[in-house]
Amino acid sequence: MPNIGTFEDIKRLVENNVEENMYLEFKKELPRPANKIVKEVVAFANAEGGELVIGIEEQNSTAARLTPIEKRPGIKEQIAQVIDTNTDPKLEGYEIIVIDDENDNSKAYVVVRVKKSPKAPHMDTSTRKYYIRRGNRTDSMLDSEVRALLFRRGIMRNLLIEIESNKELIIKTITFVDELLRRKPKDRKPFLFIPLKDEAWRSFIYSGYSYITPPEILNKLINAYNLIHEVNSIIESANIRESTDVTTPIDENPPDIGEYVPSLIKEKLEKVSGALNGIEELLKSI
Repeated sequence: MPNIGTFEDIKRLVENNVEENMYLEFKKELPRPANKIVKEVVAFANAEGGELVIGIEEQNSTAARLTPIEKRPGIKEQIAQVIDTNTDPKLEGYEIIVIDDENDNSKAYVVVRVKKSPKAPHMDTSTRKYYIRRGNRTDSMLDSEVRALLFRRGIMRNLLIEIESNKELIIKTITFVDELLRRKPKDRKPFLFIPLKDEAWRSFIYSGYSYITPPEILNKLINAYNLIHEVNSIIESANIRESTDVTTPIDENPPDIGEYVPSLIKEKLEKVSGALNGIEELLKSI
């Protein structure tokens, strides 16, 4: 990602004859109608992210001349409104930067910085088309590419939902174990633990997306789900059956698990909680 943020950065693009590429696109002026900007923005979001620089004229895909635009109040908000109202799903994780022209206070440059989107593919609703960045070009996406990204979006969404659900269940279960261990054995009612979920994780593995997931993220996921499987194995081996809540009273006599198993489950759950912490943001960055 170019990370353009200053007037010096803008000048260097022209001085060094920087070429448009996978992550960089130049526009001489703000497109008219303004919704034409959406095509470039969704193309970056549907690919690997990138930056659209408005105020640089290109020749043969190379930065050739500075062409700052008129600086006017509310330009960031106007561009954001165009993007927000012409993308489906609504695009998030982009930034609009207005850079003053140090040679003329009435002029400025605009950089739209776009991250790779976990919600891709995004449609440009003004044209009802999906776009993607290929090298220094913005192209319409093939139907097969759209389907592949839609499938990926579903897999990742389910995994994020499962992680959040497991985190909530961990908090409830640890709270219950603490309360249980404070009671005298004769005051403990029969109960059941719910195993943590791993269906979305299995779908993620079987889908093949694990092969293209960055190793540092995949390793964190594997570590977390190995711990989840340890917890579930403890529950299963102790003959504690599944329930629809954290615990459910039952009429028959419970398994004789004493204090060791609940304490062990709590210990493992605390490790799972630590392992899951922050994984959602990492997944969204893929």
